[in-house]
Amino acid sequence: MRPKDLELDTAAGMIWSNIIAIFIIIAAGSTLFATGIGVETAEQAALALQPLAGDFAVLLFALGVIFSGFLALFLLCLFLLVQQLLLLLRHLAGKREWIMQ
Repeated sequence: MRPKDLELDTAAGMIWSNIIAIFIIIAAGSTLFATGIGVETAEQAALALQPLAGDFAVLLFALGVIFSGFLALFLLCLFLLVQQLLLLLRHLAGKREWIMQ
């Protein structure tokens, strides 16, 4: 796989996950608005899950926030790792050409 292909895959994956997140936010917001539930704080968002999750609503919300952060962190670290490896390979390829001359 070429470096440009990796960058394209990473960017496409990040864009696609953000599109999905936007639709999740829109769906949740429209559902809450239709039922008359207003959400202004994270605590209110967690408590809005109580009809669905019961006593585990706050835990479910906290895990969702934490794991979405891990997903973003993983993608960022993966992208930076690939970028650094490609820079190292370019550097080594440049030295190899110099030695072969």
